[in-house]
Amino acid sequence: LPVVNIVVRGELFRKGGRFCRVSAGSVEGEAATSTRHDPVVDCQNAALTTLVDRFMVPCRAHFSVHRIVFDVTLSQTHLPHLMRVVRRLYKNGYKRKQVQVFTRFQSTGTQLENIALACHRVPAVHHTFVLRGDIHLLRTFPFKWMKDPNAVYVLNRMPAQPSDAPKQYRVVDTFWYVPKQWLAAF
Repeated sequence: LPVVNIVVRGELFRKGGRFCRVSAGSVEGEAATSTRHDPVVDCQNAALTTLVDRFMVPCRAHFSVHRIVFDVTLSQTHLPHLMRVVRRLYKNGYKRKQVQVFTRFQSTGTQLENIALACHRVPAVHHTFVLRGDIHLLRTFPFKWMKDPNAVYVLNRMPAQPSDAPKQYRVVDTFWYVPKQWLAAF
């Protein structure tokens, strides 16, 4: 089986939508509360559950997973939620040496800088999946559609907005599969 790394990145448990972030500062004030029935917390927990159940566990049938790296920004309040997900990976057969967690409690840098930092945390000798931490998979990821392990795959269901200029491109930060020979260029 092809050897892969999985990088989960981005800001977790956040409120607000597009253009509501600053590139530096604490995420504590912007974070969802940790109350039992906070819809933001419930949605993020559900998304992390689907990431494990519908992506990371089934991934092992198609790839040999070398390393899973969480490189995320979240409030300290929500760190226990993330660590529950890590423990679920252990219960599903992943070893402690396979899973690494890097957290920051302040937004720093641009999205591009953060993606580059996250990708540098895994060995470049393997293929790499790069996923947003708040991706919610409605069904098991269709690994069988990935016919060529040496091709780059990008998934994005974000439609163009009326305000987008005709030749303006959106940042596709949801899901990438980057083969090892393209990781340095990526």
